[in-house]
Parts: sequence; C-alpha cells; structure tokens
Amino acid sequence: MGTVVQLRNQINNSYFQLKDSVDEKLVLVEEKIKSKLISDVDLVQKMTDYHILTGGKRLRALLTLCRFSSKND
Repeated sequence: MGTVVQLRNQINNSYFQLKDSVDEKLVLVEEKIKSKLISDVDLVQKMTDYHILTGGKRLRALLTLCRFSSKND
C-alpha cells in the first residue's frame, strides 16, 4: 500500500507543477470556455455551470498549454 500512496503523491505533485507553469494562460482558457458556453436555455446553462464547477475541460487545456509552452522554450 505504501507504493500506491507514494505514486499518488508523485502524480499529484506533477499535476500541480504542470498547472503552476501555465497557470496564467489556464485562467484565460477557462474564461474563454465560460464565455463560449453561455446559453439562453436554462437547462443548458445549468448543465454548463455544473460542468465548469466540477472542473471539466481543464485537463485537456492544461496538457495543450504545457505542450505548446515546451515547444517555445
């Protein structure tokens, strides 16, 4: 069991390191996602709000930004 916990901690640390490296750009992506997902239909807006609040659409953006950043270094 110690190996599983150690690996989980290593994965979490890697995620936060990636996130910190592109955090400002990630905020811009999140704002753009929110602006594009606005709907006049109440149910659609509720679903969108739930999706955003639960963290959806962040991992792909994070990985894309990290990949783009590494190409420009």
